[in-house]
Amino acid sequence: MKKNIYLLLLTFSLWTSCLTYKKVGSERNYTFKSDTLTLFDRLRNRKIPIAIYKPKVDNPEIVIFSHGYGQNKGGNYLAYSYLTEYLASKGYFVVSIQHELPTDSLMPTTGIPQIVRRPFWERGTNNILFLINELKKSNPTLDFKHLTLIGHSNGGDMSML
Repeated sequence: MKKNIYLLLLTFSLWTSCLTYKKVGSERNYTFKSDTLTLFDRLRNRKIPIAIYKPKVDNPEIVIFSHGYGQNKGGNYLAYSYLTEYLASKGYFVVSIQHELPTDSLMPTTGIPQIVRRPFWERGTNNILFLINELKKSNPTLDFKHLTLIGHSNGGDMSML
């Protein structure tokens, strides 16, 4: 009897989730423009290279992408263009951030990651927060109520912090 009740509850839950499913993205493909530029955070005396993918849509939702660790070689923020361009084609305003600069110290690969890497993650979160504030000034029509952070590996750590 209990098994049947659990099965009924599971079926009902799945059925309910299917009814309330909200389709993410769009079937439509939008045209977009892309560009690169470098922001400058005066408080931290830090350059922040970014790539912007701007769809031809009114009030687009925002996606901020943070790349994985690239050993300070630079250019990692452009390496995921297949993903950022796809998202822009679906109507999202996408910004990809270059978190590491060639002049930064290398991220430790030994020790307890939560301790030795935390300063690097915090620098990344500061980059993200600075970017959001700059976007609010330069692109006030963006939908800041629907902002998505996406990150790969080290970029995911920064996004979750």
